[in-house]
Amino acid sequence: MNRFLLPIVAAIFLATSSHALDVIHLPDGQSIQCRIDAITDNIVTYSTSVRLPNGRTGTSQRTIPADRVKFIDFGPIPGETELMAKLGTATVEEIDLIWDKKYRNLHRPKSNTGTIGIALGNALLKKENDFHWKRALELFGIIHKEAWDQGSKNAAKQGRLKTLIRLGELETAITEARQLATETEDATMLIEARYIVARADFEKLKQLEEENPKWEEDDTVRPDRNRLYHTTIDQFLWPYLFHGTKVEVASRGLFAAGEVYQFANKADLAKACFADIVQLYPESEAAMKAQEIFQNFNTTTEPTDDPPETK
Repeated sequence: MNRFLLPIVAAIFLATSSHALDVIHLPDGQSIQCRIDAITDNIVTYSTSVRLPNGRTGTSQRTIPADRVKFIDFGPIPGETELMAKLGTATVEEIDLIWDKKYRNLHRPKSNTGTIGIALGNALLKKENDFHWKRALELFGIIHKEAWDQGSKNAAKQGRLKTLIRLGELETAITEARQLATETEDATMLIEARYIVARADFEKLKQLEEENPKWEEDDTVRPDRNRLYHTTIDQFLWPYLFHGTKVEVASRGLFAAGEVYQFANKADLAKACFADIVQLYPESEAAMKAQEIFQNFNTTTEPTDDPPETK
């Protein structure tokens, strides 16, 4: 073992010998195809194949200071390629197998660890136990703090907001989402912030009606209920009305608005939302769900005289 590694063996991340080749990129533009044997924030130890005088192939190992490395293209470890092909639908257990081996590279430039971590957080949110949601909240916090890329940091912010709603911390979620909306000029982040506020407001709307079943007759409750209802609809429809070419977020907002209309027993408006999704965004993730709801919609629900708010 290289003598420089002896004092820090406990701190290094040992790479498996069976993963694909890595590529070290140096500041002068050169690159080294190799296998990373060990890496810390101070050193990088790697092995390369060399041709021996007898014509055979051998292995040469070197250790260089980490500050001499611009970035590393990490080769996929066993199982990683298969995971990345189904990352959006993978289970917590499947993602954990790869995350456990890669999370130490979260802060290293060009690493895809942040993407894998975000997928793990989203998979945790699909579970039905708050133990998993609390883990997701902690995970998103780590990614936001340590990820090397802004994309992962932004996704972690969004994940944190979704998790707060899942945990029932609506006021915190709304406060943070509104703060985010005032801080960003990025359209994607702004859309997500508005969506988070709308989801939290929808939860508050449902809770208010559950606690006040005769809200329509209550002069003190009715204004709050109506305010929540209209602001929720407005926030959900905002991407559709102002960023209609962003297929996934526009169709997602339309679908959510349809759910609110269904909750409010406004059948015609709900059907209009689902019909718009099927017609305008047939390839979107929301389209299949909207098609099923639209085809099986309860036509006996009393129609509404309200104007078509989605138009």
